[in-house]
Amino acid sequence: PASYTVTFDPNGGSCTPSSGTVLFSSSYGDLPTPSRTGYIFSGWFTSKVGGELVLPDTPVTESRDMYDGMSVRPLAE
Repeated sequence: PASYTVTFDPNGGSCTPSSGTVLFSSSYGDLPTPSRTGYIFSGWFTSKVGGELVLPDTPVTESRDMYDGMSVRPLAE
């Protein structure tokens, strides 16, 4: 089967690994969790703005850049 490269863009944070290789028609499997001070990670998406949420069981159909959906962490009350 064909293999595809997945690149993870942590949107100003840090992420390990920053890319990986997956097989066509398989699922992404375990996805890294990026970190960024003052933000909460809310998932990997197919676009920096909007885009579809990518889950570990999402089927692989192409090489893809994935963008993290960081939300500003609320201040403690």
